Amino acid sequence: MITEKQKTALKLDAAKKCRYDIARLAISVPIRIDEQFPGLLRIHKHSIILSKELVENFSYSDILYVFVHGLLCILLKHEKRGSTHTLTREEKFIWSLASEICRSVFMRLTFPDIVSMEVKFLNGDDLVRIASVALPNRTITGTECVEDIYYILKDCGEEIKKLQAQSEVGEAGEVSPVEAGDETSEGTGEGEPLDDTMLESVNEITLKDMMKDILRTISRGLASAPGEVQYFATDYFPELNKDVYRIRAFLRSLSGKGQGKYREGERPRRRNPTNVKLKQIERMSFGRVAVIADVSGSTAGHRERLFQGLVAAVKACDRIDIFIGDTTILREKVGVTSANQIQGLDDGLGTDMGAIMKDVDKRGYHSIVVISDGQTPWPEEPLRADAYYFPFGDFTLEGVPEWIKIV
Repeated sequence: MITEKQKTALKLDAAKKCRYDIARLAISVPIRIDEQFPGLLRIHKHSIILSKELVENFSYSDILYVFVHGLLCILLKHEKRGSTHTLTREEKFIWSLASEICRSVFMRLTFPDIVSMEVKFLNGDDLVRIASVALPNRTITGTECVEDIYYILKDCGEEIKKLQAQSEVGEAGEVSPVEAGDETSEGTGEGEPLDDTMLESVNEITLKDMMKDILRTISRGLASAPGEVQYFATDYFPELNKDVYRIRAFLRSLSGKGQGKYREGERPRRRNPTNVKLKQIERMSFGRVAVIADVSGSTAGHRERLFQGLVAAVKACDRIDIFIGDTTILREKVGVTSANQIQGLDDGLGTDMGAIMKDVDKRGYHSIVVISDGQTPWPEEPLRADAYYFPFGDFTLEGVPEWIKIV
């Protein structure tokens, strides 16, 4: 068994290695040791319960790894989120597997130096392997949020029953059930009190900062971030979910790009005693940006927000040409300088942004932005212009070519 001093040391080591909000959680969370359950870890509300097997048969680095896994379960609110999706014991078991996979992916992304050779928690690769057998025609990345992973596992049927059978006979020590609302009491011991010196050694950075750090490492933007990051974007980055402001800010940033046009002129320097005329090169204007608005049937429910976004963009920048279409260009607004020039959006049917993009690319734009839900064919070859995909509505990222930047 571990003493209160050892619990305190475990909390401090986790805090120093993890930083962010998890550091503050690590030093305050109650830890209990339970001899009654198989496996390694249980979570109940804001308590972490370690098994007797873990503390007696595994190394300190393994215990630290399991402890941080438990902290992530609390920090990412998996127990609370699971209560809205699970009712039966079987569903709770599947949720615990989904949580385990999600935490493993998140931990590898945020704390790559905290590893264990002995503890084999399920991870994203395991999810892909299980799904490839049970759901061969479904695309699984292994980085989905916990809710998505849960429903993928539910669809896996027999493969999940095998894991459950192994757990019931004690052969799956890696399974860490998260049993919401069970009868396990919360821990009462908090270890030794932490003095100011201990607290100063903890780098207290918020979860929001952690999310920002993750997003900085992902070149294709928020939409390609792991599902768990996208889940918390609503809480920590509300501005990213306001499509109107996002469209306006992005198009405004693009409008300053491009070579533009130059002219030569002669203008005398002020108070030049010799009256020597110096040649001067002036930039007359930047290049224009083409915006393709997808008005196919699948975007109908989000058409009003799309219209508001385009109006806001035109108000912020006067170098945007707008093309509205589904399989072909239905309407175009070239040389748009006023929001009054956009008077609603057409209603389309099918979708082929690829054909429209190739048509627009022939006109010499430096940037082409497609605002779409992504349920469309894309060009097979890169365009001459820089191509951007702005996901909108109930969007998908499947099939988007690598050379198209997702924003």
